Amino acid sequence: MIKIGTWNIWGLNDPLKQKEVCSFVRVNSLSMFGVMETKVRSVNLPHSTDRCFPAHWQYVHNLDVLPVARIIVGWDPQQLAVSVVFSSPQMLMVSVDLRIHQKRFYASIIYGLNLASERVSLWRDLRFLHSCYGSEAWVLIGDFNAVRRPDERLDGFDVRSASDFNSCLEDVEMQELVTKGYW
Repeated sequence: MIKIGTWNIWGLNDPLKQKEVCSFVRVNSLSMFGVMETKVRSVNLPHSTDRCFPAHWQYVHNLDVLPVARIIVGWDPQQLAVSVVFSSPQMLMVSVDLRIHQKRFYASIIYGLNLASERVSLWRDLRFLHSCYGSEAWVLIGDFNAVRRPDERLDGFDVRSASDFNSCLEDVEMQELVTKGYW
């Protein structure tokens, strides 16, 4: 069995946070792990990932579209073969091949921008990717920085933002899963 997780851990340059991530991966026997809001520059990336992930792990990031990595995904290459399918400031979509079972699924590790107007491109990208990969096994995981209902937010509720998020979930055929309690 493989286990996947994510963590929105602001500022992964901090050695204490790196140690926490490493411990979390090890204690939970994770096979793949995404970290968001890392703020790691390319020069610091090898050092940070060496301290976060087990020594034999591999990783990918979204530094190709930003000056700092917002998303880093590490995995155990003995269990998984991972390759980047799509990279943006708000998402890293990867193809994940299970070595033992010879099965494939897709995973979108998401870290949505703070403003609703900035997340419009995330919703557009998810819809586009659904048109390409919607018939495949696909996991959306991470921090959308959006809420679906008023009770999910403590300070004010942006109806338009929730409507955009819910509409996107419906368009990418995740709304039913959400309604049934998988979310």
